[in-house]
Amino acid sequence: MNASGCLRQLTSLTGRELKHWYRSRMQIIVTIVQPLVWLGLFGLSAEVFVNMIESKGGMSLATTDYFSFLSVGIILSTALTTSLTSGMSVVWDRRFGFLDKLRASPMPRGMIPLSKVLASTIKATVQAMAVFAVAVVLGLDMHNLSVQSVSVLLAAVVLIGLTFSSIFVALGTVIKSFDTYMTLNSLVSMPLMFVSGVMFPTYRFPTWLKAAADLNPLTYATDAARAACLDSEWLTPSGGYSLISVPGLGMADDLIVLAVCAAVVMILCLLFSGRALRTH
Repeated sequence: MNASGCLRQLTSLTGRELKHWYRSRMQIIVTIVQPLVWLGLFGLSAEVFVNMIESKGGMSLATTDYFSFLSVGIILSTALTTSLTSGMSVVWDRRFGFLDKLRASPMPRGMIPLSKVLASTIKATVQAMAVFAVAVVLGLDMHNLSVQSVSVLLAAVVLIGLTFSSIFVALGTVIKSFDTYMTLNSLVSMPLMFVSGVMFPTYRFPTWLKAAADLNPLTYATDAARAACLDSEWLTPSGGYSLISVPGLGMADDLIVLAVCAAVVMILCLLFSGRALRTH
């Protein structure tokens, strides 16, 4: 099959995935409400809590705008949580027999997982940008925002979407039970979020936990986005500490790490999923 035929099939399958998403009113409502809940309730209340602790000398984050600091992390964690549901589509397609029809077709097996990864990444990007829009309305500091900084934020979101969508689409090809998939999703979502720099910088993590955070792609995505979007004075070391969780790397380095990670994981996803679809 030539390249144009593969591209046409990939576009068709990706469009099918997206149609199921935007035709669901409940999913659209959740897309709109989730940013309000995360930022309007958790974000603003967390800022009050952190400021109270800082006023008593219990902790210093070297910033007077924790809401902006947290908002960037929540934008990336939104992309993460959306990506973790990517394999559900594979489980449902298997249950309703559509996956068997795709396997019987002459299309390359790689088109099936690749379309689901792309669709999930698009959904993750839309939802993350919705969170970004709500954050701006609720008080995200905009002094350092520019076309370049928003582009870096968007690149970080896309790379996180590609990375974790690839992992969970691959898992969806071997997990046959919807309950098992949701259990796995719940098991890993919170650790991935908290073992990163999303909520707080990782400088006070225990050594073993800091090492785990350094292996988490979400840490690098958050650092790159914060370096691009926030005032650089907040990110410089204060009292020996830094608001950047991986201070040895610059913004471009973070994006390179993310891009390499996304490329490797996507290749492994296609190889693993293709083999799984041939044998199951």
